[in-house]
Amino acid sequence: MLDFGYVRYVKQKFAGFDSASFTVSYNSQREERVNQGGQGNPFGNITHQYERTSVTGFSFFLDRELPFRNTFLIGGDFYHEKVNSPAFTVDPVANVATISRPRVPDEARFDSGGLFIQNAWHAIPERLRITGAFRYSGAAYKVRAADSPIVNNRTLWNDDSLSTGAFSGRIGAVVRVVDGFRIAFNYGRGFRYPSITDLGTLGLTGDGFEVDYTSAINLGGTIGTTAGSDAVTTGLPVAKQQSEFSNNYDFSLRYHKPRFDTELTVFRLDIENSITKQALILPQGAVGQVLGGQAIISQLPNGIVFVTAATNPVLVRSNFTAAKLYGVEYEVESKLTDQLTFKGNFTYIRAEDKDTGLPPNIEGGTPPPTGFLSLRYDKTQFWIEAYSTLAAKQDRLSTLDLSDRRTGAPRSRAQIQNYFRRGACVNGLTTPGTTGQCGSAGGILIATAETLTQVQDRLLPGLGNDVAVPLFTQLPSYALANLRGGFTISEKVNIFWALENITDSFYRNPSWGIDGAGRSFTAQFRYKF
Repeated sequence: MLDFGYVRYVKQKFAGFDSASFTVSYNSQREERVNQGGQGNPFGNITHQYERTSVTGFSFFLDRELPFRNTFLIGGDFYHEKVNSPAFTVDPVANVATISRPRVPDEARFDSGGLFIQNAWHAIPERLRITGAFRYSGAAYKVRAADSPIVNNRTLWNDDSLSTGAFSGRIGAVVRVVDGFRIAFNYGRGFRYPSITDLGTLGLTGDGFEVDYTSAINLGGTIGTTAGSDAVTTGLPVAKQQSEFSNNYDFSLRYHKPRFDTELTVFRLDIENSITKQALILPQGAVGQVLGGQAIISQLPNGIVFVTAATNPVLVRSNFTAAKLYGVEYEVESKLTDQLTFKGNFTYIRAEDKDTGLPPNIEGGTPPPTGFLSLRYDKTQFWIEAYSTLAAKQDRLSTLDLSDRRTGAPRSRAQIQNYFRRGACVNGLTTPGTTGQCGSAGGILIATAETLTQVQDRLLPGLGNDVAVPLFTQLPSYALANLRGGFTISEKVNIFWALENITDSFYRNPSWGIDGAGRSFTAQFRYKF
């Protein structure tokens, strides 16, 4: 649920400036995560994590036309963010609820803001435009142990804080070489401080089970070389996160005529001190210790640990490496006739760890090369458009992607056993075991008449009990066929319709978790007043 509102005051000729704008806003978002551990175990504990994040903000800018064709602007913003996140865990067998550690500590606060100036200079009218901007940003994060409930005579989190700030900016130029042909270049220096999610998260997320850095430090944790179960320790201790910095370059060519428009852009983004998710490595003997209300149930010889809430290793966020992303974007639009228009675009991004050349463990993964094609026919009272999204195979998945339950979906022989005897049995996919009840040894997979051992040997032959292997190591290419149109009845009334994914194709991108929508039809009646 979302509550949002703002009040804006705009005035011409304000305090020596040509115009001014002042805005006060309020944004409050509510959600609740409900998860049951045990990969289908109907008797596993159920965690309830309610979150309400409320942000009060203020922003302003003032602008003025200066001599020699300069447009000057100065502004700033400030946002106060607060999280309300009570959490509890329910034992479905005893029907007992226990207060537990929320994903982000309750009453966590995060303040951020900055001041900026920017200027646009028409150095040569109609020929050369130069723009620049400069900003200072700062942030402060604070969590108090005094806001934590007391469970078993101890707080659920400790005092924690972070204050950081840095400068960022950009400069760019647009040159009109001849009529209809322009060249543009931009350079930007970026700065991203760790967010409240980066700093405070502990528990189950889309990528798996994450631990905050304070809990990892208390257990003597070090950073793993990857996000998978093959990780080994780098020897680097887990530490408080620091800000990321980036350098962004892009160069573009644009050609424009009344019936034809096209633009080509090449870009590169370098991220230094990037915040990635890596496997947590703990000293041997960690089994039985607790992370965020979850007991560590197993540990590999390399120090990787697992909890019941996730199938992949426990993860920790850290400033671990440097990454580069580069690629190309292309757009084209052509008026084939007075009624027929063709549009298309294409985007290619390649992401690499600067040290290894492998895909970096940046949350969300890298989308595959993707294109869009459209052919639209317009008449006076109606229009119709055939369009398609096309994506290539994505086989450059990072170790975080492969360990992500939404992308790689890893599973081990032990986890297959857990689901075979419990969740699959409850859902009627396997037969009960020797006791006649779900949860006991025995039983078969009804669809194939295989025993548990036969299923494990078919899916994960020759592997140890706790070695997790991804179900998917790449995402296949796809093409979607769509059709939409509209009909204008009057100036105020029109009808819109769309038939999407006509072939009912299966498709997904990294971190989606489920396939995209199947075949669908939408119709809308619109009345303007």
